[in-house]
Amino acid sequence: MRQKIDLQIFSKILKRKPLTVILWTIGIAGIFSGCKNPFQLRHPELPSQRISRRVPATQPEIVLSNLKSAIAERNLENYMKCLADTVGGGKSFRFIPDPTTQVQNPGLFAHWNLESEKRTMNYLFSQVPKDSTISLVFGLLTEQTYVNRDTTVFIRDYTLEIHHSLNPEQYPREAVGRAEFHLCQVQGEWVIFSWSDRRSGNQPSWSDVKASFGK
Repeated sequence: MRQKIDLQIFSKILKRKPLTVILWTIGIAGIFSGCKNPFQLRHPELPSQRISRRVPATQPEIVLSNLKSAIAERNLENYMKCLADTVGGGKSFRFIPDPTTQVQNPGLFAHWNLESEKRTMNYLFSQVPKDSTISLVFGLLTEQTYVNRDTTVFIRDYTLEIHHSLNPEQYPREAVGRAEFHLCQVQGEWVIFSWSDRRSGNQPSWSDVKASFGK
């Protein structure tokens, strides 16, 4: 019945102007062929997967490279993989802040642990707009000391730049200092189990960043 009605309508419009005939022909052809509506909304594309640059830390220096990548990518999971965890027989992680920052924030670092790092970095990453960046750059100073086969120490000058959206008077956008990383090997990969920080001059240090975002 539907097809018969459509053919009757088609026969009537043949007497109209050529352009109208063409448009109606296209419309009817679409009905019979089951074509999709050309104006129908497209299905949204799936978001692209974030590419991770982390590699297995089979050498101690790879940990520092992974730390830089995790910060640049705002990848909390990869950041935490750079730090020691008692799971799997690892050592407990500890952070030793710059003395000035510790005095200015009494009690804050007394029980600083992995959960403190995770909470702080998660908040920090969330406050950086998608079109902004975070970068960690290590300076020319390169000191490495092997304590034994499974333990080593790195000393690095650093510059941390955070282009966040918060008040820069309360939350530093740049931190400069010297970090001393103590690493151990657990189940074939190296991790940081002790991290000491020292400021450079009057500029904010990484300890100040942790204090600001970790309160």
